Amino acid sequence: MGINYAAADLLHRFTVNEAAMLWCDVGKITEEHISQFMIMKSAIVEAVKANKLKAAETPHKIVERRMNGGLYDMQEPDYEKAVITRQALKKWAERNNQKPRFLFPEMRGVASVAGEGAMITQYNIMADHVVVTPKPKQPKAHNVSSKPVTTSRENEMHVLIERIYYALRNELKEEPSSKQVYRTLETRHAEFDKDDIIQEVNATEILWISSQGNEQKMKLSTLINIVSKIRSSQK
Repeated sequence: MGINYAAADLLHRFTVNEAAMLWCDVGKITEEHISQFMIMKSAIVEAVKANKLKAAETPHKIVERRMNGGLYDMQEPDYEKAVITRQALKKWAERNNQKPRFLFPEMRGVASVAGEGAMITQYNIMADHVVVTPKPKQPKAHNVSSKPVTTSRENEMHVLIERIYYALRNELKEEPSSKQVYRTLETRHAEFDKDDIIQEVNATEILWISSQGNEQKMKLSTLINIVSKIRSSQK
């Protein structure tokens, strides 16, 4: 499958997988190119990690790490889901003496380099852009609150997190991790959000609206702290 350069030229930010595929002039991964894709994808990820390729956005993921004999939920950068600008990719390509056709239109008249160690991805060009559309936000009658989100029992977001935590504990027959609570909030919040407060859940924060109509933001780190306190209270 070839690349639709007219569509690609409209993009100014790329995921690692999108950049990989476009670098190879391939719109869908094939067995023939999988090894080349993995090599180039690894090169991009390592460059982002080393700050040789500047990422515009690097989301975080929750991982469980064993420390001092116990398991702890921690945040770590998810470099494979980094988002990189066209300009940053172009500079990195130039430093490595490469001119992929999606970054350099003048190269589109030459033969494809897909078979010479370029890069491919498992997804179609727009696949990583397909996201769950957040619910329409209520009219902007209120500004986003500048106050930090509290973790009091009266906080509706805290109540929702507790509700999910205990529901998961019943399902799993064990204390759920912060990652499990977050994933449930991301994918199943409609089951538990009785007050319809959730507006959007993304890789770094949760957007919600209070019963007073104030829009709030909760960082992923805050959710981790809340779950840790709930878990501690059970001991």
